[in-house]
Order: sequence, then structure tokens, then C-alpha cells
Amino acid sequence: IENFENGYNFLNQEKSFETFTTDFLIKAKIKSQKENTNLENSAKNLLNENNYKDIEKLGIDAKIIKFNLPNTPEQIAENLNPVIPSRKELLGSIEQIAENNLINNFEEEYREMFKYNYNISAEDYYKKVDKIEYEQYKTNIAKILNQSAIIISPHQYCKYMKDLHKKINEFVENHGKSKENIYYLIPSKNKSFVLTNYEYQKINGIKNPKNIYINGSHFDYKNLKNKLPANSTLVILDDCSISGLSYTTQMFNYESISNFIPKEKNVSIVFAPILMTKYAENAINKVMKENKRFNLDTIIYEKTIPNLVESNNYSDIFKNSSEKSNIYSTIIAFPYMGPDSNSEKFLPLCEKFFINPKAQKSHIDDFMEYKSYL
Repeated sequence: IENFENGYNFLNQEKSFETFTTDFLIKAKIKSQKENTNLENSAKNLLNENNYKDIEKLGIDAKIIKFNLPNTPEQIAENLNPVIPSRKELLGSIEQIAENNLINNFEEEYREMFKYNYNISAEDYYKKVDKIEYEQYKTNIAKILNQSAIIISPHQYCKYMKDLHKKINEFVENHGKSKENIYYLIPSKNKSFVLTNYEYQKINGIKNPKNIYINGSHFDYKNLKNKLPANSTLVILDDCSISGLSYTTQMFNYESISNFIPKEKNVSIVFAPILMTKYAENAINKVMKENKRFNLDTIIYEKTIPNLVESNNYSDIFKNSSEKSNIYSTIIAFPYMGPDSNSEKFLPLCEKFFINPKAQKSHIDDFMEYKSYL
């Protein structure tokens, strides 16, 4: 795909489009003059430089595939705009959430009784007869969304990455550590850890990151202590932490780090998700205390994920819902996906913020089983 790596895309919007374009054209002009080629070819080479190098190493004869879209200001603006549903679409999502829950709120047997006595379905009764209650229902759902939904645009996500980088560097400096000895621990290649690290390192200009990939249960934590110089910092980046388990047991064995890295080496672990619930923060703090690393390690994140089930009107509206409500339910839309913790009730809204509804991960029915770990 032409220019995805070095172009202006949803993974790389820390600069305004105007600034990015100006800087890029200056580089292309210098390259054109230096190599005595036309500006267009220099621009293409700059956009695809990394891809060309990788493809050349593999000995592949590559063809560039691109859409023949008009190069008009209107088309460029459409390409750059984040996915934002219209007011009509948002209202439609709220109505769909309301109607879905009205259906769930009535047991099959009761719905039949209601229809027999009133010659109308329970859902239509609220929509057509008791309009006041139905409209209030939708209003309350809108209030829940306003209080608990987190919708992140590409530009905002890049800003979070820059701010997070600044906070991590401040921690390193304030604890007498070297930026040269920052290592990025990636617990799984199949999760969002990889994408988050890639974007973080690209946005913040980290050219040669020291990445350490954990190979599941086969990873040699004992050997890790030999790789890390004294006063190192291990940073574990992720897009969100809901329960805290990915950071402590499921993807990363925190206890093993504690056992095999002597405290005398003064190695710190920084848990650094973009978004985090208070439950995850408390869970990680608890584990740090249990392993006597509370003075060495820390948690740095950008935004707290609201507790959905404690938001106003939630318990009243969804008290009879067939879906189990749990403390780990979320309403989150990243530029590239919705996490599997997203409440099934609110998926009709989350999906409106994706280019493709399939960007929403499969919903996990019940996170409550995690409580046994905490």
C-alpha cells in the first residue's frame, strides 16, 4: 500500500496536515536536487522508502497499488477527517440501544401477556403509547453516553502518545536513570501491544527502540537480568488496561520479574497504557506492594476509563437486561478498533466510529470471572 508507513495516516497525525505537507515537500525537493530526479519521483521514494528497503531485502518484485482518487481539497479533507457519524446516525444509534433494551426487558411470556391484554407489543407500547417514558429513556441513555463514552480521534490519540512519552521521560530523569537504557517490553505479538509500541515509537521519533518480546510461558525471565544494565527502565505500553491482568498474570509474569531481577540493579517497570480503569490501577498497585517493588515501579497513563455501571441512570435503565452488567464494561472507540470489553448494549454506537464495523472486537460476555484473580 503506497505511502502508508511514511504518509499522513491515522497512525501518524501528531502534526497538522499543513505542517506535515510543508516539511515533506521540503525534504522531497532536497532529495530531488541531490539525486537529480523530478519532484514526484522523489516524493514517492520518500513515502515508500522503508517499504522499498524491506522488499528489496526479500528479493520481491513489488508493484504499487493505489486508489485513483481525485486530488481535490474536498477529497483530501474527506480522507483526513476522522470517522464521525452524523447527528441523525447518532440519534438512530440511541434509538436502537433503547429499543434493543426494551425488548430485553420483557420476558417472552410477559410480552405475550402484554400483547394479549393491550393488543400491542410491549416495545410498541412504549414507543407509540407511552411516548413520554420512551423519550425519557432515550434521554437517559444519551446522558450515560455523554458521561462514560470515550471516542478518540487519530489526532487525539497521537497527542496522548506524545504526552505519555513526556511523562515517561520525566520519570526516568527524576529517578536518575538514562534514556539510553529504556527497554520496551512487549508481552504478546498477537495483541494491541505491538501496534501501540509501533505508533508510540514512530510518533516520538524513537529510531532504534530496544524492544523485548515475551514468548509466552517460554520466556526466560531469569536471563533478562543479564541483558539489563543497572538503572534500566522497562516500559510496557498498551492502548488500554481494563482489569490489569494483562500486565500482571495473563501476558506478563510480574512476579517472575520481581524474583529474577535484583532490586540492587535499580531496574524500574513502567506500566503505561493510554487508558486505564481505577480497578486496573488498584490491581497493579496491589501486586507491586505484594512484590515489594512499590518504590521501584510506577503506573503512567493518560486518561481514566469511567465506571460504566456506576454512571447515572445505568442501573435503572438496564436493571432487567439479559446481558450481565459488570464493572469492567466500557464504551470506547479507538481510531482502529473497539476493545472486547465494550458493553454489548452500546455496540450500535461504537460501530459508527469505525471505517468498518468489524473493527469492533468480539464482545466478552462477562469479565466478572476476573475478580477471582484480583
